[in-house]
Amino acid sequence: MENSTILLLRLLSILGVSSIAIAGMDGYTNNLLQNQNYANKFLELANVGSNYIQMNSDIESMLKDYMNTKPRKIKVKLITPSIFSDVLGETDE
Repeated sequence: MENSTILLLRLLSILGVSSIAIAGMDGYTNNLLQNQNYANKFLELANVGSNYIQMNSDIESMLKDYMNTKPRKIKVKLITPSIFSDVLGETDE
């Protein structure tokens, strides 16, 4: 599995940024009727409904790997609530 946010984090590390703020990485849910995974229902991945727990677990694993391998000087913070706050730290809210 690939995740665009993880790919972007790795690119930003290569580019030498000193801090990264993440918004909207709140995690997947099975509540597809309320379109909680994406702002637009047409952006929804076909497999989210049945695999949301595994997808969240995979993303958490990738985030842990990123946090353990990134240059120490890069500060990463969440600016919106996220199920991944245990990995990335608390949000600003």
